[in-house]
Amino acid sequence: GEAAFDKYLMENLEYPKAALDAGMSRTVYATLFLDEQGNPMDVKFRYQPTIYGFQDEARRILMSSPRWNPARQGGQPVKSKFTIPISFKIN
Repeated sequence: GEAAFDKYLMENLEYPKAALDAGMSRTVYATLFLDEQGNPMDVKFRYQPTIYGFQDEARRILMSSPRWNPARQGGQPVKSKFTIPISFKIN
């Protein structure tokens, strides 16, 4: 569920070094594509990549995430996609 995904992000997300060195924060909007079994297949972004590595880290964390519950249509699992905001903030 959502709480488990938030925990996964908190435990595994690494702040990009270039962004940390520059003092940059950002929210990236990643569209995650899942196969019929709920496995991540691809990640796309709304905007062009930045030099700070936010999208690279978002892609890494999403592609290595555990299997998701697959979407269903007519009771059958189907491919799906959805957009996830991932915020990088310096505390």
